[in-house]
Formats: sequence, structure tokens, C-alpha cells
Amino acid sequence: MRLLVLLAVIGSVCAHVSIARADRATELEAWLRRERVVSFAANRQVVVVERVGAILFCARAHDGEPTCVIERDPTVHDVFISYDSFQEDGAFHYCISWVEGDGARQWARWDRRAPGTSGTCVEDYNVYGARREAGRAGRFATRTTERAPLYASLDHHATPAHVEGMRVVDDVEAVCFAAPSGWICAPNGPLYLALTSNRLESILRVGAHYLVHATEGHSHQVLHTLALVSFDHDDVRVLDTLTLGHTVVLATDPGPPYTWQLEGPQLVLVARPSDPTWQRWSGELAGRYRLESGRFERVP
Repeated sequence: MRLLVLLAVIGSVCAHVSIARADRATELEAWLRRERVVSFAANRQVVVVERVGAILFCARAHDGEPTCVIERDPTVHDVFISYDSFQEDGAFHYCISWVEGDGARQWARWDRRAPGTSGTCVEDYNVYGARREAGRAGRFATRTTERAPLYASLDHHATPAHVEGMRVVDDVEAVCFAAPSGWICAPNGPLYLALTSNRLESILRVGAHYLVHATEGHSHQVLHTLALVSFDHDDVRVLDTLTLGHTVVLATDPGPPYTWQLEGPQLVLVARPSDPTWQRWSGELAGRYRLESGRFERVP
């Protein structure tokens, strides 16, 4: 428990950390705002940029020149791409998935030589074992010379993070948040260091600030922290950090040692029952915390 207290003190001392704006973060933020981007993803073979009014999709094979198309149907969203056949390694065909306006997810084969969706994917079962029915033909068929210049290099990747409460994209060099004021990007190294984490789990709005649940994996242990973060200015600012403690992971992470809920501008922490197969913990941090000032202020 002394370790918990020490970590909590360290988190408090490191509060109000402003993340310096590196060139990559600045460029990404300007591009996202200028292009009115909703979400984006990039790797060595594929770039998908969902924008208000048009989706740009570029696919290459074996590090060659990409084939790029635009889909302008406003009902199409939530796009992701996979190889149609891993044996082909994306030489010609990809499998595109998207969501239509009615909320139904669709799947279809797409050919770099004659762009456009047509028929079922060869690998016609998804990773969950559910059958992928053929989506509407003729999607993603309009060729374009447009590119996403920040991802012209094969060295840059961008992955949408599965974070509850806010759209987040993790680039090789920056993390970007779709805050209500518009996209804001920060260098990922300094940000994760300030959060004492390497993974974001959830982001919930609390007044003018955000409550961020983050985790850091260490061998068979996971450290859980809560942080108060500001995204509403020209930079990302970690205002305060509260260390919840470690859990021992056997098969899956059992979750943080404390459950919490927001009651207006107050955070309520409740210690979970200890389990002999996990890390033991006490209710030392349990109680109420005021968050209005951007700090975890314990309510007497």
C-alpha cells in the first residue's frame, strides 16, 4: 500500500503537465481540421480517411503506387479494410466493410484493377465466425489522384483506438482526440508519460475537463490510473492523476481495483472485493472527490 500512496503522490506532483507540441502533432491537427476528418487509419498497404462529404480510400500492393478512390455517399461510414485473401497478400483484391445509413454493416470484394465493390469476399467469414453477406455493388469506384500526404511514407501508421467516450487515433508519433472543439493532437511519448500509461481505456467529460481511465501493462500486471485532462485549449494538458493500483492478470485484466461513477462534478470510488488470485487492495482511496478545479480533491 505504501507503493500505492507513493505513486499517488508522484501523480499529484506531476499534475498540470502541458504536452509540448511536436511538428508531427501540429501537422496532423492542422490537416484533420482543414479536411474535416471524421476518422482515419493508415498502414503500409491502406489509407482510409473518412471526411464530412467524402471518404478517401487508397490501397497499394507490395509497396507499389496506390490506387485511390472516393466514396461520396453520405450514408456510408465506419469503414475498415482487410485483405480479401491473405495468400494473395493484397496484390489486387481487398475486402471492404462499411456501415450503411440503416446501421447494417456490409462487406464486399474490391479490385484495384477495376475499382468498385462487387460480390462476396473470398474470405467470407469475419474473425468472430459470423458470415459476411455481400454488400452493395459499385461502392468505392470513383478514381482520384488525391492522396493523404501525411501518409505518403510507408513508415507512418495510424490506428483508431478503441476508447470509450471519444474517437481517438494513435499515430506513430502523435495521439489525436476528436474533442468537441475539434481534433487536438499531442506527441504520444510525452502524453503517455504524463498519464503514466501506454493505453487509453475511456474518456468521459466532466464539466470543462475529461476523466481519462488509462492502463500500463507490466509483464503479468496492469497499472490502472485516472487522470483529469484538458483538450479544450491549444494543447493537451494533464491536470491531475490518481493511481488506482495494480491488478494481476492471469488470462484477462480483471479491471481496476476500484469501481467508479460520476455524480455531477464528483467522482465516487468504491473498492472492489479482494480476490486471492488477483492483487489485494484496501479501500484507502474509496470515497468522493471534487473535480471542478481540475484536481482530485477528497471530500471530507
